[in-house]
Amino acid sequence: ALPICLMQRDGWFSKIMPVNFVTAATPHLGVRREGGGWFANLFNSGTSWALYRSGQQMVLADNYHNQEPLLAYMTNPDSSFFQGLKLFARICFFANTCFDRTVPYHTASARVNNPYREGNSTLLQEAPSLKQFPHILATDDSLKLLSQAQESWGIVKADGQTSEEDSKKHCTWSQSLLFGARFAMVVSMMPVSLVLFPTVSALVRKNNPVETLPLQEDIDSLHSPAQKESNSNLQRPSSPRGSQFSEDEQYQAAWKNAMVKNIHTLGQLYKVDVRLPGPHTHGRIVVRRKAIDAVGMDVISFLSRVAMIPRCQAQSNGVI
Repeated sequence: ALPICLMQRDGWFSKIMPVNFVTAATPHLGVRREGGGWFANLFNSGTSWALYRSGQQMVLADNYHNQEPLLAYMTNPDSSFFQGLKLFARICFFANTCFDRTVPYHTASARVNNPYREGNSTLLQEAPSLKQFPHILATDDSLKLLSQAQESWGIVKADGQTSEEDSKKHCTWSQSLLFGARFAMVVSMMPVSLVLFPTVSALVRKNNPVETLPLQEDIDSLHSPAQKESNSNLQRPSSPRGSQFSEDEQYQAAWKNAMVKNIHTLGQLYKVDVRLPGPHTHGRIVVRRKAIDAVGMDVISFLSRVAMIPRCQAQSNGVI
């Protein structure tokens, strides 16, 4: 979003027309874990402490603008981040519905909750998928995108599609070897990390005491008085760092609700739900390693052939 902010601020969008904005397994709402349990508190506190400024921003624990976290500020309708995003002809969020332990579904899809985990626990297993793209769930948004694509340039088929069974046969040994190597590396690096992370974090805090971004002063003027007044209702009761995480859940939930509400005002927004086999689908949604992630090729095909507006169509429709 930072390049969009820079291009919006410098007037680039008056010279070029933005068409497609697509994200895949992206933490639009941050990675904060909720629930108040020991794991959630440990994860949120550890992320904020170990990763310093970036970690605080990802768990909504920073104070970027008038008590407002950076991610919440970026979804503010008056910010240049959001103003630039509104100029895109189409916005698509691709989200893993399961087995993504890095970016949970609700933040990748910009939702308050995960509907596949509420009520009927078999909802995800029973949800139908697209015939041409077996790992894309047949939701209203994906069906609408597919219908628009077929009307514009005919029948769309997945390219290089690999079935789940073939993928499992092909990658069982290599995936097991990779996971084993990663596990051994993580275990061996844990003692070093426990010493290195606090040291680096302390040095960064010492050398960068002011929590601000270079663009803050340039962007502050874009806030309208009405928006500033509405933000005053969400004043932070106390510092959210350390032990304050467990006491600040309602405040963080309020920011998340506001972020989701603002994001949903984007009329050109489409959400694509992806159901890929485990054990970890964060890299598989973009086929990070083709040897073991080839099962996600139909997701890539849907992204490029269906979700994105082709240049020829954009020109003919007057988008560019």
